[in-house]
Amino acid sequence: MAVFSARASCQAEHYNEACEAVDLGEFKGITLLSNDRKQHEIPKGQFYQALAYSMSARLLPETEKALSRAVDILQPVTYPQDVARVWGG
Repeated sequence: MAVFSARASCQAEHYNEACEAVDLGEFKGITLLSNDRKQHEIPKGQFYQALAYSMSARLLPETEKALSRAVDILQPVTYPQDVARVWGG
């Protein structure tokens, strides 16, 4: 979520490109507005804060992470690389 907070306060290359496209009403040859109604810009800070809240809501809650960690033992990437022969290797 720290990434979203950082993006809310900086002027990234693609953000500037998007603002320019909105001003022109076109992005890479594609018309952005199909009618004369003005589209209102969402304040950048508000957008990224909403994105951070949304992502947090979709992530596994802290109370359920123990179950997720318990299942990790079934993942081959968590197996030890060097197992002594006494373990049946």
